[in-house]
Amino acid sequence: MAKLVVFEGIDGSGKKKHVELLKEHLEQSGFKVAIFSFPRYEHFYGQLIGKYLRGEFGDPDPILISVLFAIDRLHAKNELLDALKENDFVLVDRYVPSNQAHQGARSNDWRWFVEFVEEKEYVINRMPQPDLVIYLDVPVDVARERILKKGKRSYIEEDMDKHEKDAVYLARVKEIYDWLAQSKKWTRVVNDDLHRASREIFEKVIKLVKRE
Repeated sequence: MAKLVVFEGIDGSGKKKHVELLKEHLEQSGFKVAIFSFPRYEHFYGQLIGKYLRGEFGDPDPILISVLFAIDRLHAKNELLDALKENDFVLVDRYVPSNQAHQGARSNDWRWFVEFVEEKEYVINRMPQPDLVIYLDVPVDVARERILKKGKRSYIEEDMDKHEKDAVYLARVKEIYDWLAQSKKWTRVVNDDLHRASREIFEKVIKLVKRE
């Protein structure tokens, strides 16, 4: 059974890049690796999420939107389980904690919301739980600078989606991530230097392998 390694962090924290770098490192070491990224904008539920991020649904209740993100993941569950059987590692760019942090930041009681999503995704939907969550810790102002450098996103045709435009919102998301990162399955990596962070992440994942 593969190890499930999840990358989390606010928008612009470098998740996609580090997933790609870690995949390259692991494959060079002889491991079989699969990658997933959520939301899956090319699928039906991901397309609805794209509409939400473009602002087409207005400002709906975060509970309803969290269920939409959860369904997008549930739709990929069998594919994810197969990948866990067939590989040594499955690397995921955004997973359940993204739902907890991003929609929790829109709720009146984010601690309750974190527990609500935990039960919805891991208990009711029985999504596989990560062996390791790598939290890329980046200041909000640095993250927003990186977001602008990305250019237009395919799912919104703009430089920023409705979440990325709001620095106060991103700060609330970071607050929740900081709290979640206290879990023993989480490891925090300050991503102020791409190459240093990449080496640190690779070393932490290799340690995970050696513990087994």
